[in-house]
Amino acid sequence: MKTTLVLQNLRASGVCALAIVLLFAVVVPVAPAQLQPIHAFKGGLDGAFPVGELLLQRKTLGDLIFGTTEAGGQHNWGTLFLIVGRKEKTLHSFGANSNTDGISPIGRLVQDLEGNIYGTTYGGGTSCNCSEGCTVHNCGTVWKWESTTGKETILHGFQGGRDDGGNPLGGLYQDEDGNLYGTTSAGSSGDCGIVFKVNPKTGKETVLHRFGVHQGDGCSPGGGALIESEGFLYGTTYAGGAQGEGTIFKVSRRTGATKVVYDFPSRRGGDGYYPYGGLTLHKGIFYGTTSRGGSSHMGTLFQFDGTTETILYNFTGGTDGSSPQGNLTLDDAGTVIWGTTPGGYNGYGTVFKFALGTNSFLTVWQFQNQDDGSDPMTGLTFGDSRTMYGTAYLGGAHGLGAVFKVRTK
Repeated sequence: MKTTLVLQNLRASGVCALAIVLLFAVVVPVAPAQLQPIHAFKGGLDGAFPVGELLLQRKTLGDLIFGTTEAGGQHNWGTLFLIVGRKEKTLHSFGANSNTDGISPIGRLVQDLEGNIYGTTYGGGTSCNCSEGCTVHNCGTVWKWESTTGKETILHGFQGGRDDGGNPLGGLYQDEDGNLYGTTSAGSSGDCGIVFKVNPKTGKETVLHRFGVHQGDGCSPGGGALIESEGFLYGTTYAGGAQGEGTIFKVSRRTGATKVVYDFPSRRGGDGYYPYGGLTLHKGIFYGTTSRGGSSHMGTLFQFDGTTETILYNFTGGTDGSSPQGNLTLDDAGTVIWGTTPGGYNGYGTVFKFALGTNSFLTVWQFQNQDDGSDPMTGLTFGDSRTMYGTAYLGGAHGLGAVFKVRTK
């Protein structure tokens, strides 16, 4: 099977190195067993390597769980799947024609009021300018899956080059008018990516910002563009900025005016750097993670109030995990942060929670690379108040990833 895109990115960034972790690992509290696998991917017509946050639809008879896999399916270029209870169904196999359809869906899904689902693929789509920002399999797409017909259509194929983006990673956010917003990790000047808007009715793309055009700008956003109520988009880049180690940016939805609101400082300063995940917002405070830096150089959990960044927790690479990359999830009360890490003492990843009131950190689960899976790359999704769902990129009964649920109480 082909080397997966996410694993390539991880190897390139070096975030999976464990030599130092094993020497200085710290043991933190671990909760009693609370995780249960609900589907193990088998490859073939089934998917393989799930990546991207799950989309959940609450129903009286049970939750509907939508997600994507990076590989597997009829053409081995990924799937859109649905899980009800413990039964999984492939809704669409990507890559029937890599010059038109998308391949390797990665990132956050959104759903409109009619039940249609929207997402992005890292590659595929129409031909693109490979001199700036795309893979050998083209630059990626924004796609729509229609709930009434079960058909997938391409809304926009990225063109790469200096004018458009390529290879979206973070998925989509949707505003009150249904417009779709996201980021690409490549394209634009210096191959630094863009912030884009797509009209779901017409497929028209508007480039709101091109990264890397101005000195000190961010480069390579990986976590998407979070919509804030005052008409702005916020996100992170894992490169660029004054120190070259990542930024938090702010973009006007109306004008595209962009500002770097925080530069992650030099790695020698004790702050985090290389933020791969996006931001989560609650009552005017943003929460996020960095994959490196902090007191143990294993990443940080931070908050940002629009001006000042504060480190809430320094990952140690012990039982608490290391190198967090997925988006964070807050409970309804905004008092507990939930997240995942792909690394840690045994190298298979963790699920964690952090109580804001007491600043207490708890490892909820250490993955064992067995039926539970390993290497969770993305954030968690709430079901009811007692249950969260997530994906493990690797492991599971067939070694090709798993979907799991976690008891929160």
